[in-house]
Amino acid sequence: MTVTFDNADSDEILGELNFTLPDDELDHDARIYLEVGHERPKKPFWKPLHSLRPELDHLRSLSPVEQLPLIRSHLASRGFAIVPHHSSVLSQHGIDDQPAFTAFARENLDLIQRITGADEVILWNATKRQATATTSETSADGYERQSRPQGVESRFDKPMEPPAVFAHIDQDPYQGKRVCAMAIAGHPPLLKDGAMVNPHEAVDADLAGNYGRTMIINLWRPVGGVVYDKPLAIADYRSLDKKCISRWASPYGCGYDVHEDGGQRWHFVPQQTNDEVLVFKCYDSAQEEKGEALYGAHCAVNRVKGGGEVPEGAKPRRSVEFRFVAVWR
Repeated sequence: MTVTFDNADSDEILGELNFTLPDDELDHDARIYLEVGHERPKKPFWKPLHSLRPELDHLRSLSPVEQLPLIRSHLASRGFAIVPHHSSVLSQHGIDDQPAFTAFARENLDLIQRITGADEVILWNATKRQATATTSETSADGYERQSRPQGVESRFDKPMEPPAVFAHIDQDPYQGKRVCAMAIAGHPPLLKDGAMVNPHEAVDADLAGNYGRTMIINLWRPVGGVVYDKPLAIADYRSLDKKCISRWASPYGCGYDVHEDGGQRWHFVPQQTNDEVLVFKCYDSAQEEKGEALYGAHCAVNRVKGGGEVPEGAKPRRSVEFRFVAVWR
């Protein structure tokens, strides 16, 4: 089921997004970016941002049972979906202690289980971000160099990370398959006799290949009120020319950079609230079976022109993103 919306506004909304330079604009060998420690140069472009608010308004007019086929259809066709979802944990307790953050993680895991219909959903990791953060401490945090899923007990007190202000896709297929294998290896309900498996042996044995389907799916939501700065934009998978993506290496595996192209269609939620959730694929073992999208390229927006006034004293963006592994037996 697919429902289309006329997102044309009386005033066009533009966002400044950073894109990495393609190979033909470099003055050096692009193969260096397959080595850890090198980052492609980036260039900002102003791009039209298509509002997801009409879609949200329509979803809110439906019952949860009626919403689900539309959400699944959007995830399959575009690689992302917008989901109205109220977090009772966040609104009543906040997420500033471990029990509350664990309950919040469980609440969001249950949401992903309902959206995907997977047999099992595993929380691989969680990241808290704030617009005022300027330095990433992930590379200095040994806990992030993981080979086991963090699960719903993922630490609440990790340092705030800055928004990711360049267009990218988190994993390439090789890294996606590795993460799925390691996640399954640390999740006893999916394993013979309920005994965990060495994660590196699981990768070597292609443990994920023993299951009908595996998917890495991210959930991104504000947790500090309305987002006025650095909102998240996501590209429609169908608008991405594969000539405009390039592999890059990090200490945690390979993903893709995204280069600017006029055919790309970027979406966001103007002044997104805590009750408005973006979910997007990062990897899918189905590999475009039945025409399904593989991933949702995404980027924090540097600046926005249009889309509503910013009140004086608006709080900086605070958000949480959960990376889940969904498994079908």
